[in-house]
Amino acid sequence: MNKTEIKELIKKMLEEKISLGDILKELQGKHGVNMTFMELKMLASEIEDFDWSTLDKKVDKKEDKEESKENTSGTVIEINKIARPDAMLHGSVKFISGVKAEWLLDSYGRLSLENKTGDPTPEDIEDFQIELQKQLGK
Repeated sequence: MNKTEIKELIKKMLEEKISLGDILKELQGKHGVNMTFMELKMLASEIEDFDWSTLDKKVDKKEDKEESKENTSGTVIEINKIARPDAMLHGSVKFISGVKAEWLLDSYGRLSLENKTGDPTPEDIEDFQIELQKQLGK
């Protein structure tokens, strides 16, 4: 199987909403294509005529449902999965008051807010800390 045929097969399976992990298993099992997960991701990223946003919407809807069930305060917190050199954890927050900011927890356990769109109220900060503790406790 050549690279073009593999890409077409990957595209077809992605259109059927099959995960990359399952695609890798099928390529290795049924088609005898031996590659790593990273090689699959790189090959998939080369597919030009695939609408990747169709997969993103599925993930976003699932996260929105989970957030709406668990978050009762109105403060929306996101934790970034990509590491930042100066932080143990970081992400973004949208406070009840509408103020948005990026938050950072450093290696000393200090919590800070950056790039604020305004000044959060003391109630905003309290809700943020409570919601962050809930998120980190999962």
